[in-house]
Amino acid sequence: MSIPSAEPTGDPFAALIETMRRLVWPGGCAWHEVQTHESLVPYLVEETAEFIEAVERELPPGEVAGELGDVLYQVLFHAAIAERDGEGYDLTAVATALNE
Repeated sequence: MSIPSAEPTGDPFAALIETMRRLVWPGGCAWHEVQTHESLVPYLVEETAEFIEAVERELPPGEVAGELGDVLYQVLFHAAIAERDGEGYDLTAVATALNE
C-alpha cells in the first residue's frame, strides 16, 4: 500500500495532514504505524483533559493553543488511521460531514 499524497499547496493544514499520513502509513514511523483507535484512546482522553485544564486555569494563550494542538493531533491521527485501514472515511469526510 502506498502513502497517499497531495500536491504541496503552502497550506499549513494540508501539510499537517500529509505529515500524519506519512507517519501512519507502512514505511512511515514504526510507532505510528502500529497504532489503532483503541491504543490511542488514553492519549485522546489525556490531551483533552490537559486542554480543559489549561482553559480552566486561564493559562496564557500560547499554552492553551499548544494543548489545543495536541487535541488536533489526536483527531488527525485517528482520521489518518481510518484512511490507512480502509474504514471508509478520512479527514476530508469528517470535515465535510461536520460542515454540513
